[in-house]
Amino acid sequence: MPPIMFSVEEPENFDDRKLLDSYLKRCFYCSHNINEDSAYVYMYSDRAFCTSTCFLRQMRENDTKDFGKAIERLMKKKQHF
Repeated sequence: MPPIMFSVEEPENFDDRKLLDSYLKRCFYCSHNINEDSAYVYMYSDRAFCTSTCFLRQMRENDTKDFGKAIERLMKKKQHF
């Protein structure tokens, strides 16, 4: 499934602008600044990403970690038998 993209419009009030300045300022994956003039900000969970590449890399890392944790749980269950 392709990522859902939202267009970032100019916030209407100061609180919204403050949130945009802090929350969406840096890419969670690569830490690059997210350009305020950018038409898109890619979101995953509560994290912002500068490009679809960073977005997809983070998703892949999370899937790998989740898979590893699932294997560990299965191995622990197997040891208890």
